Amino acid sequence: MPISTPTELVPHYSGDAEHFRHVLEHIFILAVERIGYLPIPPMATGADVIHAEIIRNLETADLILCDMTCLNPNVFFELGIRTAIDKPVALVKDHLTQRVPFDTALINHHTYDGSLTPWTLVNQIERLSEHLLETISNSKNRNPLWKYFGLTTRGDILANSSIEEKIDLIIRSLTRIQDLRHVSESFDSPKPSGRETEFVEKLNGNFSAAGWPLETTVIGAGKVVLDLRKHRISQSLKHAVINYAESSGVEVTFRE
Repeated sequence: MPISTPTELVPHYSGDAEHFRHVLEHIFILAVERIGYLPIPPMATGADVIHAEIIRNLETADLILCDMTCLNPNVFFELGIRTAIDKPVALVKDHLTQRVPFDTALINHHTYDGSLTPWTLVNQIERLSEHLLETISNSKNRNPLWKYFGLTTRGDILANSSIEEKIDLIIRSLTRIQDLRHVSESFDSPKPSGRETEFVEKLNGNFSAAGWPLETTVIGAGKVVLDLRKHRISQSLKHAVINYAESSGVEVTFRE
């Protein structure tokens, strides 16, 4: 959940600059305790350890309550971690959040009344408790997004890894996502012409004949990506590919 209340949203929450802390204390914690679980707030002492502590709890907790209110990027980053390790998560949002991203909207989520008016709190706690129990029952100790999309490979966080190693793993994963985003953005470029396909076919034919199958992708007009992560080639051969690409009017990028 958001730990702090964005300044621009304070007026929407009756001027309460500590709104989400109050939601945590007066709804979430009480609902979690009601179903017999020990609540672990998304906070830690000291800015230098807060992220490490949250990530450790994401890994070890029996259930995560994910409040998507305000569509906070940090919350979705943490939801991604929890989904990657295929562990249960209960999704919620407040009544002012009109929509949630398409992917998560496919999964059952609970809407709570964030007004925090005293006469609604008992009902809010009861309804959230029911949602948590339903999530636990239906999840069978798995992640609903994971199950919905039929994923087959889990992200493993080794038990003997240090917090620093776990954070490094996440950073490297984000870097790969960023790289893939740059590749996807190139689809906005002009449509490929025939020369890219001809270049790819000839290149694959030559390498396959030599017993070195390659993975190539046409990503735009005059642009081809050559994936060398499985089959590495020498620098001299790489230069030969570059020269052949230039003579074919194609720009080749190597993914290593």
